[in-house]
Parts: sequence; structure tokens; C-alpha cells
Amino acid sequence: MLNSSTITTATKKQFQLLTYNTWLIHSLLPGENPPYKSERVKGFLQQLQDSQHPIYDFIFFQELHRFGNVWPFLHFDHSPYEEMKSGIEKIYDYQVVESKAPFPCCLDSGLMIVSKYRVVTCRNYVFKNTTWRSYVTAKGVLYALVDVSSSTTTTTTLSSTTTNSRTNAISQKNNSNTLNHNNHETRENVNHDSKSNGVRKSINRDNKTIHNQNLLHLFNSHMEAFDEKKRRLQIQEMVQFIKECVKPYCEKTSENSPPKIIIAGDFNIDSIRDEMYGEMMHLLNKEIGPVKDVFGVHNNNDTSKHPSTFGGNLCLDHVLVSDNFKEMSYEIVNWTHTMEQQQRIIPLSDHSGVKVTLQ
Repeated sequence: MLNSSTITTATKKQFQLLTYNTWLIHSLLPGENPPYKSERVKGFLQQLQDSQHPIYDFIFFQELHRFGNVWPFLHFDHSPYEEMKSGIEKIYDYQVVESKAPFPCCLDSGLMIVSKYRVVTCRNYVFKNTTWRSYVTAKGVLYALVDVSSSTTTTTTLSSTTTNSRTNAISQKNNSNTLNHNNHETRENVNHDSKSNGVRKSINRDNKTIHNQNLLHLFNSHMEAFDEKKRRLQIQEMVQFIKECVKPYCEKTSENSPPKIIIAGDFNIDSIRDEMYGEMMHLLNKEIGPVKDVFGVHNNNDTSKHPSTFGGNLCLDHVLVSDNFKEMSYEIVNWTHTMEQQQRIIPLSDHSGVKVTLQ
């Protein structure tokens, strides 16, 4: 299935981005453990290796999980994560993942950002407001700041530094089967300009000044699937986290361009019929600045015309961008993998992927 929208204008560098919920989660609940993980990983890597060069500048993965190292998780096969990570390292220069191994009885966030360009800094945020069922998957937002002025041939895996009170939060479980836990983390690889009064127009790396037009702020998010009230609170947490990450780069003069922001992932918010989508877009535009969904560019933001990305009629996966991207197009991708011995074709995920071209 192909859907596209385009605005024509004078632009500079072009980027291709893919966001895909990989459905590589593990579950102890009967009937909820997705099948054919290893085969589907091979399918993902085959799709990404169709070209001798990286097809995408950036990839946002969700549900690419690891487990803790204690019972009852020892019997799970960790190889799908390792196979995916190893395969991607052969194609792409940078990966950003959550730094710490998962706590016992919990998964990591399952979020990964893959980049062809140098990653300057990264952070990870785990939502404080969550149900117990989502708590064990550490859903949240993964952030990477990338310098698109040049790429590199050195493969690097960056881990966002995380401070997590998850072990203490287990005792906070209440009657509504929810957990509230504090998680705030940061990793900075850039020099702060003490003369900027808190407003950073550029960063200095290895004595090279990088201006905002060469920086992209990437946010990969996976939100609550089971509780609307918690999801609304997570929207507020996500917006606040984005503000904290981007604020140092916001401009108060016209001598440099404002930050370029991309927010993508599995929001578990159906933009076709869920009023929560409008609430999220309103809050983003109010707190972050003008933000648009690539699905709405060509149809005057008519959400009823948004494509399906899950379950045949739900639009849960989105790519939201700041308005300094002036040209954009998208495709909905539904990758499959052929299992030769069984002579059957399997979908790589229960979600569709979203491929976006931006300028």
C-alpha cells in the first residue's frame, strides 16, 4: 500500500526516515508472544541491505526488546535483539539505545535510533505514569541529537545514561494496577557556551562550530497501549522532555535557524477517530512550536484521510516534524519475509512501517 503527500518548495538537504514497530517483544502471557522472531529479524535486515549503501538516514525502532538476566527470563531467546543489532552495525554508523541492561522481571525500553550521521548527544526518558503491564516494558522517549553536516565510517553504539528508580517503584503499585516511577537521565557530549545566557545557537565539537541548520533533534516514542488516562499524562511528559532537550538550542535572534525536530514512533493514539490526537498536537504546537504530521500535509490536516498503520483501520504510528521542513512525502510499508522451508510468507510486524522523505 502506498500513500504519499508532497509540498514543493526550495529546500536544502533531503533525509529519508523509517519508523517501525518491530513486534519483537517477549511475553510471559499465554498467546501474546509474537511468533517467528528470528525469521522476521532476517526479513528486516534483508530489507535494509537491499542496497550497498544505507537506504535510510534514520531508523526509529520500537519493541526491539531485551530481558533481564534472572529467572524466569533466562529461557527466552535473546538472539533476535543481538541479531538485529549486529546486522545494523554492518550497515549504519550509529545506534542509540537505552544504556542499562533491563532490571530483573522487566524489559528495556525497546527503543532504538539508527543514524547514518554523527550522534552528538543522547538521552532516554521512561514515563512516570504507566500501567503495570506497560511498566515492565519501560515505555518512554529516546532522544538523539545528530550532526548532518557530515557522516562517518566508524560504527558506534551510543547508550543514553539512565538513572532509574524502578526497583523502588514496585512497592508503589496501587489499586488501579498502575505504577508511578521517577526516571530522569541525561548524557551530554557537547560544550556549553556560558556566554549564551542559556540559549545555544550552536555547539562546538572538536573546535568545529555546528549551527542549528546542521542539527536534527530526533525523538523516538512508544506510548501506553492500555489506559487512556495514563496515555494523556504521558503526552504531557513527552512534551516536557522535548522542551528540556530542545530549549538550549532555541533561537532568540534571526542569525541562525530554529531547531529542526522530528518526533516519531508508535503513539498508540488513533489519529483517525481519537480526540486525544488533537489534544497532543495542540499541546505540541503550544509548548514546542509549529509541528505538523506528515500524514496531514497534502489533505489540509483531514485526519479521516490518515492511513492505517495497525489492525486494518487504526493510525497509531506517526511522524511529526517542525515546520522548518518544507517538503515531505511518505509511504506506508508492509514488509514480509519468505520462509523457504515452510513455503510461506509472513509479515514482519503487526504494525506497518512509515517511510518519510524530508527536506
